[in-house]
Amino acid sequence: MNNVAQTNDESVKAENDAANTNSNETKAKDESGNIADYLSPKGKKLAQRKEQMKRELELLDEQIAQEVEQAKLKVKDDLFKLLDRNKLLEISPKVWKKHMDDIKKILLG
Repeated sequence: MNNVAQTNDESVKAENDAANTNSNETKAKDESGNIADYLSPKGKKLAQRKEQMKRELELLDEQIAQEVEQAKLKVKDDLFKLLDRNKLLEISPKVWKKHMDDIKKILLG
């Protein structure tokens, strides 16, 4: 009878250990922020859509940065043409300082 009680105690202890292990794994998942495992199918679909939109935003940011760079190059090119057309490229820096008001009028239109 003593053996039966000891065996029951061991099996109860093993069951408790298994339950604690499962509890610890669930707790670790909760703490790690992996909540996606607990979402409904609709929630999972929404989470996937959110990730997709994040990627789309990153791509749009890259495209905007490229457009800004192209715009900067166009502005520089247009400025160079404007300065050249008005014979301002031939002026030395000292003269530029003297004629800054004229230059501002030309650049600002």
